[in-house]
Amino acid sequence: VVDLDASRSHDFQGGPIVEFEFEFGDGSPNVTQQSPYVKHAYAQIGHYPVSVTVTDKWQQRAKAHCNQKVIDSDPSRNSRVDMIRPPEAHLINDPPVSKPDQVVALDASKSKDMYDKPCVSFLWD
Repeated sequence: VVDLDASRSHDFQGGPIVEFEFEFGDGSPNVTQQSPYVKHAYAQIGHYPVSVTVTDKWQQRAKAHCNQKVIDSDPSRNSRVDMIRPPEAHLINDPPVSKPDQVVALDASKSKDMYDKPCVSFLWD
């Protein structure tokens, strides 16, 4: 079981978050709740993209991500997980603060695959 903690999340004034939506990356249903803490059990070894979307009292939303590595209790079964790692995403926005209808340049060209080579495809969400 993995403990996920989004308790450092806050609104732009440092105030509390009113809703947390956790996505575990394994196809299981998302969990939406008022608590920043959640436990999740993964059924298989692998790397899972985990995210939490937080909502403040003004209904403003933000999202944070991490990768969860799940290994087997038998180390001999972990070679596949150790050999295959997710890419490292790197995103720059320019300008970091914009006005309505202002064009923002997004650059993910520094993202790398598990071999430290440039990523070959990008999905913008």
